[in-house]
Amino acid sequence: MQNHNTKKKTRYKLKNWPEYNRSLIRRGDITLWFSEDIANSWYYDGPKTRGAQKVYSDLAIETALTIRSILSLRLRNLQGFMESLVKIMKLRITIPDYTTICRRQCGFKIALRRITSSKEPLHVILDSTGLKVFGEGEWKVRRHGYTKHRMWNKLHIAIDAATGEIIAQALTTNKVSDADAGVDLLKEIEEEISDLGGDGGYDQFKIYEECDKRDINPPNPN
Repeated sequence: MQNHNTKKKTRYKLKNWPEYNRSLIRRGDITLWFSEDIANSWYYDGPKTRGAQKVYSDLAIETALTIRSILSLRLRNLQGFMESLVKIMKLRITIPDYTTICRRQCGFKIALRRITSSKEPLHVILDSTGLKVFGEGEWKVRRHGYTKHRMWNKLHIAIDAATGEIIAQALTTNKVSDADAGVDLLKEIEEEISDLGGDGGYDQFKIYEECDKRDINPPNPN
């Protein structure tokens, strides 16, 4: 394997500590409220049968899923959090239960602004995991016992080491190598990358070639 020179990192001296300290505190200051438009459009405004229960609008489900994404809540925790929220705000609306949110979340794509820790180049970590495919093949295993034809997919992810945020991902068959998928993930990331981490699966020439093109410190697997 060819040798790569380690880049010298640029160091920045903090000159305004009080302001920097206050900015760190402000990161935990969360102000959340429902606008009048959301409260008035909480339920489905369409033809209803007599005696039928109120149906939550798409806006209500989207609001719940957005809060869940921002605060990284589980569905049951989300229901409890939103119930306490409308109680504090004294809104006369009910919160969909977690099973309703789970059932209706299909088809919603909640786009959130990427979290960045600073303007410095990223330290990216590559990893992958196997995902077993359930379906007809799984039924045959239960019915007739072990079979060689077990179906697996692979989930490849690129993580910002500073924030823990997944910044690129790809789902492939198990025939795609970690290195091939890793190169594609790096091409998806437009930000400057300073360092790359990963296990032995990424210790291949194609990864090092991509690192050379973008002046990235390559992975150093143990």
